[in-house]
Amino acid sequence: NGQLFAKMVLPYVDMTVKGWIWYQGENNMGGTKGSSLENIGYSCEQRVLVEGWRKVWSRVQGTTDPEAPFGIVTLASSGAEGADAAMGAMRIAQTSGFGVLPSPQLPNTFLAQAYDLDDQWGPAAGPCFSTYECCDKNGEPFVPKPPPPGPPSGA
Repeated sequence: NGQLFAKMVLPYVDMTVKGWIWYQGENNMGGTKGSSLENIGYSCEQRVLVEGWRKVWSRVQGTTDPEAPFGIVTLASSGAEGADAAMGAMRIAQTSGFGVLPSPQLPNTFLAQAYDLDDQWGPAAGPCFSTYECCDKNGEPFVPKPPPPGPPSGA
């Protein structure tokens, strides 16, 4: 019904932006995944969202590029709804049914892969994940080295 758009998005459309990152919550997991080519379901809604945001933000010439980058964060494969058997179909729907981004209907778009802490790449993956530490390239906890002794900068 447009109430969320009017309250949470419309106040910002007079700003120039360089692009967007869209993080979809999991509440659409149960809906129709559909097809953007047939204008059905989430696949169509994703395409319309990208097209609509680009259109409204670039309405004033010289502000936001009408083909500004649009990133879509995939839903993590775990969690209350993410473990659903429909996850594959949802991820395809997030690409408007093409399976990859960019696509013919969504140029200059990209996917950002999301993971939850309880995914197979989360805490169960090793010591660095279980303590939420930073790791080096070998998977060992990263310990920052102190700066070398010397005169203070600017001296």
